[in-house]
Amino acid sequence: MRAPFFSCHPIGDFFSNLLRDLAEADLHKLSQSAERIELARASFYKGNLKGATFQGVTFKECGFARITFEKIYFSRCKFTRVDLTRAVFKECFFSDTTFDDCDPYYTSFERTEIDPSSFKHCFRSHDEWNKALLLYSNLRSSLKELGETRSSRSAEYYFRVWQRRRLFHRWHFKRIAGFGAWFGSLCLGAVTGYGERPVYLAGWAFAVITGLSVIYMKWLPYALDSVNRGFRDYWYYSFKVFFAQGLAAGFQSVPLSALQVAEFLSGLVMVSLLIGSIARKLSP
Repeated sequence: MRAPFFSCHPIGDFFSNLLRDLAEADLHKLSQSAERIELARASFYKGNLKGATFQGVTFKECGFARITFEKIYFSRCKFTRVDLTRAVFKECFFSDTTFDDCDPYYTSFERTEIDPSSFKHCFRSHDEWNKALLLYSNLRSSLKELGETRSSRSAEYYFRVWQRRRLFHRWHFKRIAGFGAWFGSLCLGAVTGYGERPVYLAGWAFAVITGLSVIYMKWLPYALDSVNRGFRDYWYYSFKVFFAQGLAAGFQSVPLSALQVAEFLSGLVMVSLLIGSIARKLSP
């Protein structure tokens, strides 16, 4: 019977300086350790691992391609430069686990709970849009089937982000797509976060109110009747116009009326989008 080639060491020590093959028993022994440990440059290719728990384990430069993980629990783990090509996770659970510079190409998730944002540091180049779209598409569909609608929407957000990068790659590098599609997606993501970032809309609303209050104060001071008005007074006035509470009762000038109408319409659109985004974010 072959003995495992490693023993458990505190994090920071390497099990091996060379890429070595692991057996299922080796990984089970690793999962039974109570210490935070690091497994580096090890390979478990085309294997099947079932019923194990990894807590505080760092997997570094390991090869886990074509592995089937079944009923595995990962807690506070970290994957760094790990090959997960065509790996399969069945009924697994991830908690506070991150993936850094890994390759989850064609990785599938079956009835697996995982935070899609844990993969956000896997892909860095626009050239990797194909891998990223496959990953987040798989996560989106599998989490939706599992009933994890919030996590599925998170995967949808990253899917849209990489769709935008794909459009940029096709326009800027390949010259086979137009500028408009990419720029439209860029604006939609920057303003609304594709419906998943209500704070973006709140920030834009604050910026619009503040910017227009400066315009009122410097170029249209007659918007307020009294003299010696300060920035705070004009900011509050802009705030009321934005939320349709401070439109002038009568016509004063074309620039002022045009600016008021523009701010009112901007506020109407942005508040509607903000309410919808918050409702989407808080929905189960």
